[in-house]
Amino acid sequence: MHKLVLKGNDTYFALYFYTLIYQHVKDWLTSKNILLRNINMGMQVSIDINFAQEYSPKEILKCLINSGWNIYYQNMVTYLSSNDIDDYNWLNIDMSLFNLDEFINSHNVMDKVGIVMVYDNESGGNLLIYPNYLSMSLSINRQYLFGEDIPDFNWYLKKMGVFLRKIKLSSIQCETIY
Repeated sequence: MHKLVLKGNDTYFALYFYTLIYQHVKDWLTSKNILLRNINMGMQVSIDINFAQEYSPKEILKCLINSGWNIYYQNMVTYLSSNDIDDYNWLNIDMSLFNLDEFINSHNVMDKVGIVMVYDNESGGNLLIYPNYLSMSLSINRQYLFGEDIPDFNWYLKKMGVFLRKIKLSSIQCETIY
């Protein structure tokens, strides 16, 4: 493996050269109808909300549903069973076979709840709800500010606005790992 060291004007030329190559590859991919979105599949995007007090994850789930979030996406429900302690074995079931009340009642009051939620059947992701925090991995039709490099966290937080006003918050952390 060779190591390239750039100094002074060499850095400018290297960046210029990289930009030309990137644009050429981008144009070629576009000409072949290959979406650049697939390049960022490794990007991890999440919102973590820490509560100032403990809440029942079951009640948080109900609050999100009452705030416009939906558990149905493409006629399926994706969830963690109540006995899934640390395996994170996500299950899929046809929405006509899923009973929300049974799912909620299968959890103890302070048990973790894992379920996929979307807003307006548009965008969302996997939610893990614990008594003291909620973590949402933004994995379904991710919203971006522009292009596909910077996630639009504001879009998600606006959609969670009703829910966020009903709870006591400690912190909200939005994170993108490239």
